[in-house]
Amino acid sequence: MKRLARLRFDWKMIVVALFIFMQVYLIFIKKHDALDIDTWPNTIPTPGIQGPYDVGQTFIAERDGIARIDVMVGTYGRANTKDLIFELRELRGEAEKVSILARVVKVSPVGLMNNLFNPIRFEPVDNSRGKRYRFTLSSPKSTPEDSICLWMNTKDIYRWGHMIYNQAQAKGDLVFRVYSRRTVGSELGRIVKNYPGIFGSKTFLIIVVIAFEIAQVLMLIYLLNLFFGRPGRSDPPRKGD
Repeated sequence: MKRLARLRFDWKMIVVALFIFMQVYLIFIKKHDALDIDTWPNTIPTPGIQGPYDVGQTFIAERDGIARIDVMVGTYGRANTKDLIFELRELRGEAEKVSILARVVKVSPVGLMNNLFNPIRFEPVDNSRGKRYRFTLSSPKSTPEDSICLWMNTKDIYRWGHMIYNQAQAKGDLVFRVYSRRTVGSELGRIVKNYPGIFGSKTFLIIVVIAFEIAQVLMLIYLLNLFFGRPGRSDPPRKGD
């Protein structure tokens, strides 16, 4: 009976250990898309992306590992059939005349959401923090009758960059978002930075997270004991034993 109780205890401890490992993995190891730049609001659509005309935006990466850019698309409420080409280039030099191709993604027009943000994902760019980039969307095979557009703002809503149209600087900025791949743990400071007093302290948030994790573990142990019995408990003796 003692051996059976020990096996039950070991089995439950393995479950608890796996639970703790998953929590550590999700918070401190697994990387997620974390928002860095968010421009808003939109006022007018850009010209159509078709033939030799491309549309884009310059920006400065705030973190390493940029891996996603969302753009607000306008489909004119029609079916678009021609692929788009997304290019991300690192800009160098004061005049930004030197560019190095960082990523290229073929974007299918099928499933693009009208008047909503559409994500463009690519392999994370290492050591991107503080560097200036330009992304563009082009569609050489599109025509004015089947092209799409992006939403923009005619005002300077993003002071560290500008809109690009037909490879040249244009007035205003696109409505766009930039994400980088980071762990939840690395985002704790950003999560609380806008809260007043102790609620804006990263240390306080860490204490709360640890307390919450301990409470979850204790609850898991309680439920395991409730449904599967406590370690060391033996079955009642039967007649004839």
